[in-house]
Amino acid sequence: MSYELIEEAEDLVSEILEAVEDYEDVELEEITQADPWSAAWIIHHIADAEMHLTIRILNALTLDNPRIITWDEEEFPQVLNYTSRDVSASVMAIEGCDAYISDILRNQAEGNFSRTTQHPTDGERTVTDLLNKLIDHRKAHLAQLRSVLAAL
Repeated sequence: MSYELIEEAEDLVSEILEAVEDYEDVELEEITQADPWSAAWIIHHIADAEMHLTIRILNALTLDNPRIITWDEEEFPQVLNYTSRDVSASVMAIEGCDAYISDILRNQAEGNFSRTTQHPTDGERTVTDLLNKLIDHRKAHLAQLRSVLAAL
């Protein structure tokens, strides 16, 4: 089952990357009436989330029930300058995180997907839970991205 989740996650990244491949950065940075976030903003957010979820999975695989470090997704756009970041760098980060974590997960024994980590408010989470979180996050923002792009 876990390997099917990996494939689903990979397919979603492909869809995200395909959605933006024919747009210029200036188009992706445009704010539309469809959403307060631009397509570029969504891509930067996805990239930041991918990095966090990748580290959470790595920690769960290699440490004994580690504590998850949370992040403030309201603070990130300001401090990390979403309005002036390079979209292509964030696209590469998404692509790189996906290739990296997919390779690692494909080489895990099925039992390792039950390894746990501790979220400060949500409690114990398994590697499978984290992979599902990654998939859900990608799905939600792919839908948001498509909506914004359709409004350009």
